[in-house]
Amino acid sequence: MSKLAIHIGGGDASALLARLQPPAGRGERIDRPGFSIAADGAVRTLRAGSCTLLVSGTPLPEPPACPAHWREAAGAFAERDGIHVLVLLDEAAGRLVIATDFLGLQPLYWSRGPDGLRLCSDTKAFPAAAPDPAAWGGFLALGTTLGDRTLTEGVTRVPAASVVVIDLATAAVVETRRWWRLERPARDASAAEVAAAFDDSMDRAVAAARHPHTLLLSGGFDARLMACALTRRGVPVEAVVVSHADENFDADGRYAQAMARRLGIPCRFVRPDPDFFSSPAFLDYLFASDGEVPGMGLFITQVGQFVPPGRTVWDGLLPDKALKPAADGPGGFAGFVAAKVRPWGAPVWEAACAVFGRDLARAMWEGFEADLRAEIAQDRDDAAGVAAFVLRNRGRNRIAPNPFKVFQRAAQPLTPGMTRAFIEATLPLPAERKAGGQLYFDLFRAVMPEALSVPIASGDTLVRPHALSVEYYLWANLIRAGRFVRRRPRLMRLMGLKGRLPAFRRSAWLDAPALWGAPDPLLAGPAFAALRDGRTVSPAAQQVLFYWQTWRWLHRGELRDKLGVAGGGVEAEAV
Repeated sequence: MSKLAIHIGGGDASALLARLQPPAGRGERIDRPGFSIAADGAVRTLRAGSCTLLVSGTPLPEPPACPAHWREAAGAFAERDGIHVLVLLDEAAGRLVIATDFLGLQPLYWSRGPDGLRLCSDTKAFPAAAPDPAAWGGFLALGTTLGDRTLTEGVTRVPAASVVVIDLATAAVVETRRWWRLERPARDASAAEVAAAFDDSMDRAVAAARHPHTLLLSGGFDARLMACALTRRGVPVEAVVVSHADENFDADGRYAQAMARRLGIPCRFVRPDPDFFSSPAFLDYLFASDGEVPGMGLFITQVGQFVPPGRTVWDGLLPDKALKPAADGPGGFAGFVAAKVRPWGAPVWEAACAVFGRDLARAMWEGFEADLRAEIAQDRDDAAGVAAFVLRNRGRNRIAPNPFKVFQRAAQPLTPGMTRAFIEATLPLPAERKAGGQLYFDLFRAVMPEALSVPIASGDTLVRPHALSVEYYLWANLIRAGRFVRRRPRLMRLMGLKGRLPAFRRSAWLDAPALWGAPDPLLAGPAFAALRDGRTVSPAAQQVLFYWQTWRWLHRGELRDKLGVAGGGVEAEAV
């Protein structure tokens, strides 16, 4: 799990960690007058004299030894690649040093209260006193919180690329240093330089693997990049392919299987239960992700249940955010905001007004607007600025929880590109260099031409690997025919297809009486009263209410008590 809990000013770190159960083996416990530290068995521990070093995640390289003094740690922890949190306790000096990775992807949150400072790897360890309206505004408008905010008021992420020094006697932060920021290079990186940065990041990640390798293989660009890179390095790897039968006749899963056969990778093909969103596995996802991700109905939320325990699991988070354009077209933030932000008055905000009442919903929107302006102001108004914004916000707060919270419960997640050199070479590149998968094709042609032997499924779009790909043209025509039929309900009925095509079923928990069973002064809109009276409300309002209540129950430790189990399962076959 790689979980940490710290309480400076009190002794309940073990109690904080207990809220994140089940534990990953017996871990570190340090209880002293005035502070306590607890870690699960996946956190590595090193010692030197009065100092103890805790390592969560995967730093590149792994610290070879525990620093002998907190000042040494404050210098040594900076300038390190990888995804990690490092904590150095210097008992003799009364100092605690915390270092976050250069992108801040390894989770660590903190909150200050009357009894001192608490830090933990998950937000659900902190009792939910109140919601953060601006964070909820981002959750509704953009599908993600912005900056260091979480959905819980007073609980924020420890800033990225930072070294923080804390006085154990007073719980005061006595020093904070930001040790890395993305800077624009003097010139754009060449294709050869991008390939070299990718290879270096891949070599360093492979060297840091602590377990046998599993690849979450899809038909897309990132999974193929990882598959070819691993096989070219002679790394023994097994693949898990999750069927995406509800989209494009499962081109995603079929292309993944075809690529596994071409590369000689053993492959397990799994089919998710159509009732996943009413299953115990979805509750597990909500628990692991802290309820901070609006995952209802999303394919990606199902993947975590298939991550095999005790493995090193490869995920394509960083190539995806660095090698693809952050938004369509070459423009800056105006186009991005128009395309991605749900404005006030959109259906989700009508639903928010129905659930919370207009006053609280408006406060959420206005808080989000202020945060959005502040985040945009950090970047240039061009495609590279949008890319930096997306990685820093959506990448960190919505996408990264999948590998670094959900997968990390049972496995060591790795992603290519978790070095500053790779991000600095790729993220600032202009959108036209990335459009249509061009950067991926540059890498494929330069160092792994076998990647171009099978068509690519990028989202719901098929990508032709080369001009003579017969397989691509056959699939493209099949999908066009399928879309033609789907748009004509009468034709579907005549063909006997109505209700028989693969699809995920609506969650039974959207109708759970527990959602509206207890009064809540913050649920001041008409939807709550309507549901209590047995009247119907919009599907969007039901989803907003579901996210709100499950977030509350997670922080109170009541999620599984409130929601019953409605089934769920998986079929698997070897390929």
